[in-house]
Amino acid sequence: MVNQQLINYIQTYHSKGYAITTLRDYLINEGYSPQDVEEAISLAYHPNHFQKSKLLIIIGVVILAIVVSALIFVILGSTRETTPLLDIQAHPSQNTINKGESIDFTLAITNLGSKNDFQVSVVYALVKDNLEEFTSQRTLNSESGDVSLSLTPQKLGFYQVRVRAYYFEETKESSFTFKVLPICGDNICDPDDCADDCDTPYVPTCGDDVCEEGEEGVCEQDCAVEPPDLCGNGDCDAGEETSCYADCNTCGDGVCDLNEDSLNCDVDCPIYECGNNVCEDGETSTSCSRDCRFDEGINTLTEYQVIKYVPVNVLEKGAIATARECDTVTDSRIKDTCFYWVMKSSNSSTYCTHVENPSKKDDCYVSYAYNTDDYSVCSIITDGYKRETCELLGKSHDVTSAYS
Repeated sequence: MVNQQLINYIQTYHSKGYAITTLRDYLINEGYSPQDVEEAISLAYHPNHFQKSKLLIIIGVVILAIVVSALIFVILGSTRETTPLLDIQAHPSQNTINKGESIDFTLAITNLGSKNDFQVSVVYALVKDNLEEFTSQRTLNSESGDVSLSLTPQKLGFYQVRVRAYYFEETKESSFTFKVLPICGDNICDPDDCADDCDTPYVPTCGDDVCEEGEEGVCEQDCAVEPPDLCGNGDCDAGEETSCYADCNTCGDGVCDLNEDSLNCDVDCPIYECGNNVCEDGETSTSCSRDCRFDEGINTLTEYQVIKYVPVNVLEKGAIATARECDTVTDSRIKDTCFYWVMKSSNSSTYCTHVENPSKKDDCYVSYAYNTDDYSVCSIITDGYKRETCELLGKSHDVTSAYS
């Protein structure tokens, strides 16, 4: 007796658009006997005729099955694979991409569910270390054809793209893997990056007469124990420049050093000039820094000298007066540095507004926020990365304050 569920299945999916030949091949491939399938089809659409021609149909089906089996065995040599009702294949354009690039791929949909229109729901995900970084969904129809998609990974290493297609009870999957590579020459040392971006660790050389880090106790030739520094031994050792005139005599070089005065070196320190705390004619900040500390004007200072000068000047003259001096600087880079250090010395973000270079201005606001715990200025920062850094510092401060 024919299985009534088989008859119901044929009637249901035929009404949804599946062809009778497709359903016949599918059911036989799923293990149903050709006789039961043919009998179910006849009962589903010709119940009266089936009773009259049942014997002829059975004989015909048996003969057909024998012929088909023989052809499969002789021609293919193995069981024939029928075309699935639903299938999906994801094909990447390449197997590797560089950091910052997108992976392009194509979805090829096969659906024999209907000769007319069909809609297949497709879900695709970007996966790294078994974690989905991105998921999206699209609905494709009979007019979609092959669909081109693109995903942009954020990290280095291996990724997998997983795709699932859904059509009624049918589900099919496809996937592929690719690798994101670092960019050689971008001055960022990523994992597996080239030597140009990643400095080779320095290895000290024993025998170069320089006791470097890591050579202590290993290279006696470079790190021999020296006698203690003694004033009067003829060697101007570190720390003796201002405390041992006998070893560190620089008299005659035209500079009145801290260990020199008009008594022990009148050539460099005339009694009427250096050392009397008056910047007289003929004295400069180089020849007598004790009397003429940057009195020649801020425009004559180097950037390094400005960094040293501004904090002292803010203490002596105030931030406003120092900022006025900064405003007279003609070199834009030194001028920005001057205003930056007025902010550092006064803890006032007002002076960041005078910094002209956008990158230095953002640095000024980040430094101010970190020094004062006033993170309200983060919203002013124009660079996205620096603004995010400022906001993260603010969140970290809030968490620390909450638990302190």
